[in-house]
Amino acid sequence: MTTTPAPPPPPASGLKGVAVSPRSFAGDDFATFFDEAAKAGSLVLWGGPIEQLDDEGGAPTVIATLAHQKGMDVAIQASPFREIGGGPEMDANLTAAVAAFAAKARPEYLALGVEVNRFAESKPGRFEQFVAWYAATYDAVKQAAPGTSVFVTFQFEWMEGHRGGLFGGSLDAAREAFEALA
Repeated sequence: MTTTPAPPPPPASGLKGVAVSPRSFAGDDFATFFDEAAKAGSLVLWGGPIEQLDDEGGAPTVIATLAHQKGMDVAIQASPFREIGGGPEMDANLTAAVAAFAAKARPEYLALGVEVNRFAESKPGRFEQFVAWYAATYDAVKQAAPGTSVFVTFQFEWMEGHRGGLFGGSLDAAREAFEALA
């Protein structure tokens, strides 16, 4: 059963933050990261494999806990593109895991699909499976954590027609032209 989505929260004025990027994940380096992150803004972002949301001691749960202890908001982004479509039971299990994560970690923002427009173009059949999974998962997350904003992200440059590279088409889209980006 699909529920009517709640209206989105008003845009946050001046929302700033950082992605999780400690010097290392050992000892004081990890704790120090959150002290420094709080100086940079009010939001911490983690992005990674969606299966980590099902690990109580995994990175997204630990990061949400530490960020909330520092009074910071949490944004989590993960894509289920490899996992969905394995059958109704697998999709339901993934939905339940994401909802359980949201209930426990209470992220303020939860992106459950990264660059969905690229996925839709490259795998239209799988995208339809994603749409069905997303609708069910949205409802489950909103029931488990009503205050969490649930959404997807888009690859903006692709939407703008920049198919040939990061800088508007000057590169061949068919070949990798970067060894590193910073």
